[in-house]
Amino acid sequence: MRHVKRTIEDLALTIGVHPWAFGVRPEGTGHLVLSPGITVEATVVERMFAFRNRSDVTTKTYKWCHTEGEIITIPAFVQTVKVRVGPTGIRAVVVVEYRNLKTLMAKPEAIHGVILVVTSGSAAASTTELLHMLDTELPDFPFLYISDHDFPGFQIYNNLKYGSNDRAYCSHISVCPRLQWVGPTKADLIASPAGYKEEKRKLHKAHHPNQSEAEVARILDAWEKAHSERIQAKLSRVNDCDQSLVRGWQRKDWLQYEPKVKAAVDVCRETAACSG
Repeated sequence: MRHVKRTIEDLALTIGVHPWAFGVRPEGTGHLVLSPGITVEATVVERMFAFRNRSDVTTKTYKWCHTEGEIITIPAFVQTVKVRVGPTGIRAVVVVEYRNLKTLMAKPEAIHGVILVVTSGSAAASTTELLHMLDTELPDFPFLYISDHDFPGFQIYNNLKYGSNDRAYCSHISVCPRLQWVGPTKADLIASPAGYKEEKRKLHKAHHPNQSEAEVARILDAWEKAHSERIQAKLSRVNDCDQSLVRGWQRKDWLQYEPKVKAAVDVCRETAACSG
């Protein structure tokens, strides 16, 4: 299947059309969540077989704005994007990779002043192209990437910012040069259970009102210790695929431009080496 896809892409480049014009739709689906006061107007191509060099096509205009709990599915063929910001303003475009944050991040208090882009794992071409359009449309705002601190997550960041070999033909319209990795670091993750301790204490007391404070504290301390150790163990695992990714990064040498990511990668490898 991979060889077939590559052949189709080569043929499309040879005759000067977008590979999707042959019916090759992007893998996976990205999502968009908007905070109150932010509106995104998008021109979307309606018929993929007419998607030829982004011109002479039938399009439809969508206007996306904040609706509580709504998560917008990024269409396959977005042609243009216009962002309109209300009096509440915009602070940043935040990119996350994991699907399980969609419901949490859709809450207004969690995304105030933010355009949230969810890649849903490895970003589909439709997501990378939309992110590139936002990068061009919003030159004065930061673009921040939050990963789950594993090697595939660092690879997704690399693809979003610098492009990938599989999509080299469209890198000029599918990279986000101003994207910055902001964590979390290994230390952040290991310490994270402590941040939920008070909320968990209230929940535990609501279900067990007769337990003493000392007993509750003992239970919560054990919970925090167990979860911190579980996170530590997960961060200590490096498999052959992870090592292969690192070798590829060393050949491309992109980590020299990303000192924070390089430090995080080095910590993962050192931790794994000590554990092994």
